[in-house]
Amino acid sequence: MLAIMGPSGCGKTTLLNILSRRLKGESVGGDQMLAGSSFDDATLRAISTYVEQEDHLIGSLTVKETLLFAAKLALPGTVSPREREQRAEDMLREFGLVSVKDTKIGTPLQRGISGGQKRRVTTASQLITLPKIIFLGSHILLLLLTFRRTHIWIRQHSST
Repeated sequence: MLAIMGPSGCGKTTLLNILSRRLKGESVGGDQMLAGSSFDDATLRAISTYVEQEDHLIGSLTVKETLLFAAKLALPGTVSPREREQRAEDMLREFGLVSVKDTKIGTPLQRGISGGQKRRVTTASQLITLPKIIFLGSHILLLLLTFRRTHIWIRQHSST
């Protein structure tokens, strides 16, 4: 695990956006290497995920429906429906969301899960593909590291 640390406004998120190739332009230059070789954007997308700092969840879905929806969108067609279901169940358990799995995410007009639970759902929905590289904002990383199970999950899956 690599952590980029620094005071507010020093460019941590900008660097993360450059490393994840979300920020491009004439002012961005240099070479990125993976295991000593250059790689293209498609390769990076295939092995990584970027967990947004903002929650972009559908408020009318339950927590479990959200993870199943993410699995259907993100996992390749070769993954069976049963495997998708199992992956969603694993995420619910690993992120401590089993008790709220049938609760709607919620909207400004309809109460749903808590803000911390929303961040964990957002993160779980991005990690459902078991990526080798995870780009996380600092506030999400701190939230996850305070949640013991997720720390263990990251350690277990980081070697695969």
